[in-house]
Order: sequence, then structure tokens, then C-alpha cells
Amino acid sequence: MGRHVLMLAAYLDESGTHVESPVLAVAGFLAPQGHWLEYESKWSGVLEKWGLSTFHMVEYENRQGPYAQFSNEQRKELLASLIDIIRATVWVGVAAAVVKKDYDAICQAERITFGSPYSLCANECIRLLKRWMDAQRVPERITFMFELGAQGAADIHGAFGAAHAIDPDRYHLQGLHFVSKSQYSQLQAADILAYETPKQAIRTLGLDPRELRKSLDRLLRGVPVENSLLDAHSLPDYVAKSREWLRGHGQEG
Repeated sequence: MGRHVLMLAAYLDESGTHVESPVLAVAGFLAPQGHWLEYESKWSGVLEKWGLSTFHMVEYENRQGPYAQFSNEQRKELLASLIDIIRATVWVGVAAAVVKKDYDAICQAERITFGSPYSLCANECIRLLKRWMDAQRVPERITFMFELGAQGAADIHGAFGAAHAIDPDRYHLQGLHFVSKSQYSQLQAADILAYETPKQAIRTLGLDPRELRKSLDRLLRGVPVENSLLDAHSLPDYVAKSREWLRGHGQEG
């Protein structure tokens, strides 16, 4: 009897794309498609209970829109319920963040670019998932789902296509799609981790002395998250390894 083949999907969202943010991040979760189908009914059930059609972390955090009238206890209960659904659904999370000024500086100094900061982080998430899949000895490919309308999508298409042409099995690449967050509630889960990632990156960099946010702590207690922070210290090594990979595959670096 042949081995059962899993259908895996990763949903990834971005945060920190506005000019004022020093850090941009892409983050999200991987799970079998069967888990995601169960997630949909659970997620919609919680939203319906609170009179919501979708969940947006920025609006929630800033008490805007439908969250304006929520009490502190209601806010805590809502987010805890959503995080618990994520914990019961996903295999692993991934989060990649880049310090924008550091990326701009090394691109100028090295005369190299890996696309926009968004596409850099998106590709880093794909790399993090490859590393996790290899460590877990899971051979299946992954369908990657990003939010529709994100700047830098063309760069992701190019990098995905190039890697897929080389060896889709090695990089676990099944497909690439850009979809609406309102139609795919899985992106609303990714939105939570994407929102938390730049805030935690700023803490890691020592620019914010506050402790780990309670919402992120609750999530991390139930979900392993592979993460990467690309800054002035880590970017030179990233560039060197990327150039080595490009030369190894007959491309200029």
C-alpha cells in the first residue's frame, strides 16, 4: 500500500508595510487542508457569536469599528478564543521580519537586491517552512496562500517560479496563490501572528523594554514558531548564502 499523501497549505500575511514602521514582517501558519476545513467552521462560529464577519487585528488593537464597544473582558475572551482555535489547528507557525533601513543599506553597499522587503520576508517564510519540513521528515509539497493586493507579489512569483523549476519537491512547492482575507478566514489567523511579529522584533532589537505581549505568549504556548529577524547583524550572512545559492544554480549573485 502506498503512503498517504497529505495536502498542506500555508497562509501568510504581512504587517508593518506602512512607512512609519521600522520593521516589516510576513508571518502565518501551516496545516493540513483537513485541519483548515475544521478551522473554518470553528472560526466563523466564534465570529458569529461576537457579531463579526471578519477579524482584523489592527482594528481590534485600536478599538476601531465593531470592536469599539467591547469591554476589556470581552476583548480578552474574543482573542483567547481565536488563538485557541489556531493552537488546535496548525502544525507550525513561521515569522520573518526585516529592519527596513538595514535592508536598504546592505542593498546599496553590496549592489544586490532580493526584491522588496515584503518579498524578502515572504521568501524567508518559505525557507523557514522548508527547514521545518525537512527536520520533521515530511516530504509533501505546500500550497502557499498570500493576501491579495500585497506589494511585491511579482517578486514572489518570480522567486517561486525559479525554485519550482529547479526542484519543487526539494523546496516543498506545490502552488502559489493570492487571495482575499475576507474570503479565506485562514488569513485572519495569519494576521494575528503578522501583527505580533514586528512588535516582538522591536523588543528583540532592544528598542522596546516591555515584556512579551500576552497575546503572543498565549499563542506561543501552543504553537511552535520558526522565526527569522533580518537586521544589520544577520543580513550580511544572508546575502553571502544567497549569493552562494545563486552561483550554485548558474545565476549571477
